[in-house]
Amino acid sequence: MEKSGLLFPGEASRGRLIADKLIEFDFDVEPHPFARGKFAAVRRAFRRHDNTAFAAKYIRKRRRTSPEEVWHEVSVLDLSRDCPFIVQIYKVFETPLDTILLLELAEGGDLQTVLDAEEYLDELICAEVLKDTLRGLLFLHEHSIAHLDIKPQNLVLTGPLPGGRVKLCDFGVSRHLSGSIEVRELLGTPDYVSPEVLNYEPLTLATDCWAVGVLTYVLLSGLSPFGGECKQETFLNISQRALTFPQNYFESVSSLAIDFIEKLLIINPSERLTADGGLRHSWLEGNGSCPMDSSRQQEPNNNHKKHNGSRYSPSADPKRGRSSSDRNLHNSKRANPGGQRRPRSSDQHDASIDPTDDHSSVVCRTSETCHLDFSAEKIPNRIIDTICN
Repeated sequence: MEKSGLLFPGEASRGRLIADKLIEFDFDVEPHPFARGKFAAVRRAFRRHDNTAFAAKYIRKRRRTSPEEVWHEVSVLDLSRDCPFIVQIYKVFETPLDTILLLELAEGGDLQTVLDAEEYLDELICAEVLKDTLRGLLFLHEHSIAHLDIKPQNLVLTGPLPGGRVKLCDFGVSRHLSGSIEVRELLGTPDYVSPEVLNYEPLTLATDCWAVGVLTYVLLSGLSPFGGECKQETFLNISQRALTFPQNYFESVSSLAIDFIEKLLIINPSERLTADGGLRHSWLEGNGSCPMDSSRQQEPNNNHKKHNGSRYSPSADPKRGRSSSDRNLHNSKRANPGGQRRPRSSDQHDASIDPTDDHSSVVCRTSETCHLDFSAEKIPNRIIDTICN
């Protein structure tokens, strides 16, 4: 059964996954969540007979706008049960108030936590992270599933980096894109959405590949490539592909890594690198161990569009080579552009928070998933006219 890109588990899957007793019968569940989102809270659950730890994702039925999306997430996870780059689902428990997904516990936490601590990743480590990410995406894309919310919060680690495996999680806004159904939805996280999402064009698997390009930029620099002072400015930067590589942030980044980003951040979805093409790119095929091209000029590359700069977009303010005190001051400004620190959701499986939140270029806090509702009519030209005016 399929409607608007949503899948529903078949009878065999439901019979295998749906438990016939309460979760408390076999598991000791911690009373306090270690992660929380708008629609879900995640608690550790320990199986009594061997003390194995799991992540129990409690999804409140009365707060979930679409129960079908819960079962779609279950379907995607069940379909991916043999993929080592996607979190595993083991059981589904139902109570009058909650649907509980018993999931694999990623002991290394999410990738955003690593960025909060490290600011950016070494290029070799970044390449390894992206390989696992693309392998997970490739599996999904081979089954015509678009994740639609690739970002550091939705990549979890089996252990510390380097060495920990990266796995995709949170499939609440994913969609199955079959040839017979055209899906148009304004979904995603503002900093990571693609131009076709903003233009309300049909979603494609290439929508995920744009997000991988943004992710790569973020991991290598600690900044969002298109972030503005508000969501509208961010959307304008995305629609114009206002992409630059400031020397201060990319001086130690190889030309192959920058080429990788540029080939993903292409406005025309059909011209972007695919997940398979990304894995075969020279940068990743060489494990990221490529010679640094210090003579490369980091010039703007924005499809001949004028860059609409903002004080939160990448600037000439250096982060590499600064003193510790200067770097800490710079980080505090990036993490707190409005003068008031916003709490970061640590929910590694559901980051659906209030869509009215203002999303700047700051990546040292969560950019939340939302339904990007620009206008009642959802007319792309009206969106751009409103932003420009």
